[in-house]
Amino acid sequence: MKSTDTIRAQVTCTPREAAQLVGVGRTTIYELIREGKIAAHKRGARTLITVANLITLDAADIADGRKS
Repeated sequence: MKSTDTIRAQVTCTPREAAQLVGVGRTTIYELIREGKIAAHKRGARTLITVANLITLDAADIADGRKS
């Protein structure tokens, strides 16, 4: 597993890495993507999230994602 410092240095990350960085589960990350609170794009079969997008993610959005 990559360190959070390594993930922050990347331009994009996977949902698994995003979950590690934000401190939630992958399911919560996918829920936030589905709700439009995290922008993600597909590269073939891979889902990628911009790390800058995660850094600006509101804590309230994360809490809402955990409740769903």
